[in-house]
Amino acid sequence: MLFIIFLSACSVQETAAAELGQEFTIGVGQSVKVSEEDLVITFNEVTGDSRCPQNVTCIWAGEVKAKVTVDYEGKEYPIELVEPGSADKAEYEFSGYTLVYHIDPYPIAEEEISSDEYRLTMTITK
Repeated sequence: MLFIIFLSACSVQETAAAELGQEFTIGVGQSVKVSEEDLVITFNEVTGDSRCPQNVTCIWAGEVKAKVTVDYEGKEYPIELVEPGSADKAEYEFSGYTLVYHIDPYPIAEEEISSDEYRLTMTITK
């Protein structure tokens, strides 16, 4: 009797931990669990980045948009974060929490940013 076993590459994603009020940074595909809260933030992808690159004169500062998933009390909520290009940080209100965030890197003229280079820095408060 011949048994064939197929093995597939599985990636086990570890979830980092942070506390309320503590700044954390994650990359695309990474998650953070907020300690002592039923809250997990996952950075899914950057869906658009029209920020005016450094060393370029633009009429509009542009913006960067990112999709995140908030897992709160057992339910998943897809959220789009939008950060104006001229802002140091932006805010989003979610179910009594304030998410203060920033998306890096900032564009530089003539340099492309790959999706795995993006980082979401966030602080969550109640």
